[in-house]
Amino acid sequence: MPRIEIKTAEPGGDLAAALPKWFDELIDKVRRRAYELFEQRGDRDGSDLDDWLRAEKEFLFPAKCMVKQEPDRYKVSVSIPGFTGKDLKVYTLGDRLVVSGDATEKSAGKQTSTEETRSVFYQCTLPPGSLVNAMTAEVEHETLNINIPTEAKPKSVQVVSGEAANEQKSASTAA
Repeated sequence: MPRIEIKTAEPGGDLAAALPKWFDELIDKVRRRAYELFEQRGDRDGSDLDDWLRAEKEFLFPAKCMVKQEPDRYKVSVSIPGFTGKDLKVYTLGDRLVVSGDATEKSAGKQTSTEETRSVFYQCTLPPGSLVNAMTAEVEHETLNINIPTEAKPKSVQVVSGEAANEQKSASTAA
């Protein structure tokens, strides 16, 4: 299983600034494609939402995600068909986990070859107590598996008020 390095984006740092820029560029691609679809329909109004949704579908890959909680960690599994570990980047930014990536698919026809780029962008809030420096990410069978260890939770302790403690002590000595 290929491992993916998880980078921490410091707020105000270069990496933190690059993520919104990458997302803005992706939205711009969708915007331009939606306009192309509008023009292909003869510049007729009335289907702008359909054009936008079709353009999104062409560029954005809807990541399906499953989160499993275990006593000492969370396991996040993101379905990524068509993407490899080399296509993906995994970041933490404050209390956020961010997965982004681009995959280019080439297809050759009889007379032309085409290249299609799909993008994935997934983000979620990290669970409280996440040990960011101990997180790991691996790709296996078109699934990105992210292991998020968490701090050990304290065992529950029954708290007894002073009066209740004295009553329990009196009852046990009277017996």
